[in-house]
Amino acid sequence: MLGLCGALALPARTACAQVVPSTPTPPSTNTPEAVPPAPDPEGTGRSVSFGGYIEAFYSYNFNRPSSGLNELRYYDRRHDLLTLQNVVLSADWALGPVSGRVALQTGIITETIGTPEGSARTLESDLLWRIVQEATAVWRTPIGHGVTIDAGLYVAPYTLEDLAVHDNWNWSSSTLFALSPSQVAGARVTVPLNCRHELTLGVFNGWDQVTDDRTPGKTGILTWFWAGRPTGEGCRDNEDEDLEVLRYASVQYGLGSERIDGAAEGPALRHVLDAWVHWPLSTRLSVSSNFFGAYESTRLGDDYFAGLALYARVRLARWLFAAARADVVYERIPEGAAGMVLEGASLVGSGTVTLDARPHPNISMRLEYRHDESDGAVFHRGSVTQSMDGAYISNARRQDTLLLGLTTWYP
Repeated sequence: MLGLCGALALPARTACAQVVPSTPTPPSTNTPEAVPPAPDPEGTGRSVSFGGYIEAFYSYNFNRPSSGLNELRYYDRRHDLLTLQNVVLSADWALGPVSGRVALQTGIITETIGTPEGSARTLESDLLWRIVQEATAVWRTPIGHGVTIDAGLYVAPYTLEDLAVHDNWNWSSSTLFALSPSQVAGARVTVPLNCRHELTLGVFNGWDQVTDDRTPGKTGILTWFWAGRPTGEGCRDNEDEDLEVLRYASVQYGLGSERIDGAAEGPALRHVLDAWVHWPLSTRLSVSSNFFGAYESTRLGDDYFAGLALYARVRLARWLFAAARADVVYERIPEGAAGMVLEGASLVGSGTVTLDARPHPNISMRLEYRHDESDGAVFHRGSVTQSMDGAYISNARRQDTLLLGLTTWYP
């Protein structure tokens, strides 16, 4: 989001990320406004800036799966392997009211972003769009309080969490985030209502449909965002306010037919609700919550899921934080239908505790323990067999992992 989110130096996504700065200044994020611009002595409004981050980790799964995979994880999927989770290089530029952004990525994240269901595997779909994390073109119009029009490829359209680890309280992503789409392509219009509220209306391809769209129609997402600090052009902005006690919230409603053409469930409309709130209780303790759910009326019956994640973070010292997260997702799947987000189980949850050391403003070292559990076999344990097409067959209802991670970022 490039309106209030940009002015608050929060990530450029449909909803702002869960960010609580470790210092009085805002953390580095993905918005052009959050990056110090290049010198502009002539006052032309021109700026170019570069950024990036590197995430490296080691994870040990106590199930010791032969597949080497931690299932229902977004990026930290590898067991007993020192590896790069994500490496990102980004460039942002602005010329007056016109701006753009390109972010390229590599690492095991590319294993998660695959060819959409029903699409042919080509060089374009299987390689190019895994490398391009985000690419957007933006025009801030002179209409109203600065109506913004943008188009391109966006990341993480739903849930509170962000792609970059350093912008989240935990290293691993929640189950809600892991089950939501990773990328969407489309266009948006953002209308600032006043100094605290804005609305964004976007039209996108189906979930994770980037190189082609195999769904019957497009998806619309309407977003309301609220910031606890007045911001924007013409607003009284209290620059002295401590960002660590900044409150913000968002509600999103999505509507579209997300099943691919020819699906047995039919072209059912999917109603999606994503709502979250971030609420610091003091300069040392903050809490957040996120609800994410959807409903479809299909040819095979009603399908719906609901997920809830609760977060807490406490500052133990200026450079040391502890965070905890609990999340659960339930899906009711009609007989004979494919689930919207779950397969092999109807109830999945996890509990995560994270110790985050930040001896420098641009480094985070984390130690994390996580327990996942479900009412069906969706995880891997011991010797894992494979199906005829090479896919690993889940054989466990729970998993416990211990992770060590290191990430640095610029600027």
